[in-house]
This record gives sequence, C-alpha cells and structure tokens, in this order.
Amino acid sequence: MKNILVFINPRSRKGRDHREFVLQWLKDHDLRVLNEDTGPSVEEMRNLMEKHQGTADLVVIGGGDGSLREALPGLLHTRLPLLYLPIGTLNNLAKALQLPLGVEESLELILKHAVKEIEIGAANGIPFHTVVGLGLSTQVNRFVRADLKRWLGAFAFLWTGLNIVSRMRPFHLSIEVDGKRHTGRSWQVTICNGVYYGSGLKIDPDAEMTDHLLRGQSVETEKWWYALRFLPHLLFRGNERYKDLEIFSGREIVLKTKQRMNVDLDGDLKTKTPLHLQILPQKLKILVPPNI
Repeated sequence: MKNILVFINPRSRKGRDHREFVLQWLKDHDLRVLNEDTGPSVEEMRNLMEKHQGTADLVVIGGGDGSLREALPGLLHTRLPLLYLPIGTLNNLAKALQLPLGVEESLELILKHAVKEIEIGAANGIPFHTVVGLGLSTQVNRFVRADLKRWLGAFAFLWTGLNIVSRMRPFHLSIEVDGKRHTGRSWQVTICNGVYYGSGLKIDPDAEMTDHLLRGQSVETEKWWYALRFLPHLLFRGNERYKDLEIFSGREIVLKTKQRMNVDLDGDLKTKTPLHLQILPQKLKILVPPNI
C-alpha cells in the first residue's frame, strides 16, 4: 500500500493535534500522500476518492464516528479500503471492531493487517456505520457544546443529557420489523449496526457487523428515571427482559412517529421520521488487526 489518500477532520476532538504526526509517519515509511488538502469538504473528499480510484491503495480517515459517516458514500462507491484513525469522542465503530485507539498503533496496521468487509446500514437512503437514534440522543447531539466535548469527552454527552431529559416528554411511535408491528410511547429509540452506542453501552454483545441484522431498543418507561434500572443491562447486556424496554432486531425496520422528529446518524442530525432502515448490499473494506 504505497499511495494513500489522507483525510483528517480538523474539527474532531484531536484532529489538529495529530495531522502532522500522521503525515510525518507516512513519509518516514515511504508512503506517498496523494492529496494536499487533508481537511476537504464532504463533496471534495468524495471527488478526490473518485479521481484517485485507480491509483490510491488506501484511504486514511482520522476523526470521530461522524467524520467516517460523511466518507461512506465515497468509500462504498470506489471500494477503496479504509484505515480508520479513531480520534473522535466516542469511537463506537473502533470499539466494535477492536481497532487500536492510539494513532501510531492504528497507522501500524498499514504494515501488518487483515482486511475485513463490514455491513453498512442506510436510514432513508443515507449510509451510517454504527448507530441511529431519536428522542433523548437527538436532543443531546443537537445541544452538546463543542468545548464540553473537547474537555470532558464522553462525559459531555452525559452532562447534557441530564440537563435535557427532565424537560422531555415521551413520544408516540410505531415500529415495524420485518413485517411485525409494535406501538408505544418512548423516550429513546436506538438502532445499531454493531455492538456499541453512546458511551460504552451495548445493544447486544453477540452483534456482528457481518450478520445482516439491525438491532434496536425503545425505552418506554412511565417516568424517565425508571430507565435507570436498565443501566446494568445496557452496560453488560445480560439475559434480563423488562416490560418497559422493547428489544427488536431485523433486516428491515420502518419507524413512524405521531409528529415528525429529528433522527441522528452516528452522532449527527441527518434525517427525520418516518424512518426506513435497511442493510446496504455494498460492504465497507476496513483494515483490522491480523488476529481479529
């Protein structure tokens, strides 16, 4: 892998700090960086992938889950393999794939790696790699402050959530999963392609990004603080079943709400209900440790 496209989000939590290190490491290992601008717009990033599709051996993306989501259309279209540098705040994809979280350790995957093909979901036609949410998560992602994320990391989301949830009201929804329908009043719906969401919470420890399934849950308690009893379940995903925690999984999910609601994809507000979710036929090629 000699010819590399490098995209590092300068707005990610550690992007600006690591840019020079990444470029120097690649130079020291006789790897050629094809693009001068390492922080282009989403459209420019896709154009660069298409321009260098025949010459690039690898795309390196440094940023958080949202940065990678923005690159998905270009990666899926060109089929170029990805090296992901998880330098964002939550990095749920990296946790799910057991990727190294250090930048230098991640770069060393170029020298010794396996290539894994993982499934990608789509929400109303928009690709996402890890998680879709609506309800509390949408409000948190809308109002969490950038400076809090920079200084507090994942705790910024917790702090913001505690300040928001007491003013929320549950919303009416219907969920149809592979033809089976459920209705209820929810505080939060989370749907995952993989294991992790939030800050280390697990949708299902047995989830794989190759099993053709989306997994979801809807918190349907009478009062929001009743959901605290689910916390051990969400952290460790035991065998307990709760009548106020609706759990579902399937290949195709249709979700409707009484009023149109914002939906976050991999941490950013990108679409609204009604929501149609499915696994895309295209797969993402990503470098992982050789023993994974």
